[in-house]
Amino acid sequence: MRSEWMAAGRQPNRSEVHVPRPAHKEMKTLTAEQLDRLFEVTYGDRWHALWVLLGTRGLRIGEAMGLQWTDIDFTARSLVIQRALQRHRGAGLWFVDPKSATSRRTVTLGGTACATLREHRARQYKEWSLPRRAKARRQSEPFRKP
Repeated sequence: MRSEWMAAGRQPNRSEVHVPRPAHKEMKTLTAEQLDRLFEVTYGDRWHALWVLLGTRGLRIGEAMGLQWTDIDFTARSLVIQRALQRHRGAGLWFVDPKSATSRRTVTLGGTACATLREHRARQYKEWSLPRRAKARRQSEPFRKP
């Protein structure tokens, strides 16, 4: 067809050009039983809160990974999607704006998600508070093998 347009000395208009589109893939979701099993198996794991958010609130993985504690309001039982975490080849992980204007939104937290996030925050605080104190004490000392 391109040669016909060139021979005629004109550019094609939009109605004459058909761009192939990729086939739409239907999203696969877990059943309620599968979700319950996932939550049961991952309970106590450091990624459990992520699975609960993805499974119960419908967040994209990048949106969930981009959350910060300041985005979560435990009193109102909600969280605000303001950024996403995205991997850039050769540059590592970067915070980026959400995919679309409607992706920037407030999401209501159910009881399970809210309780799981509270537990996760407490566990994270415990994990991070002790090493920081020890590191601050020895900051000026050179590294020595025990």
